[in-house]
Amino acid sequence: MGYSVFLLLVWVVVIFLAYKFVRLNISALEKKEE
Repeated sequence: MGYSVFLLLVWVVVIFLAYKFVRLNISALEKKEE
């Protein structure tokens, strides 16, 4: 049980970091185009 919960936490962190990274890239691209 504990192992599956750990895997779930890892996935949440990975998705959260990827989401922040993508948002940073999108905002940077929008600033470049202005």
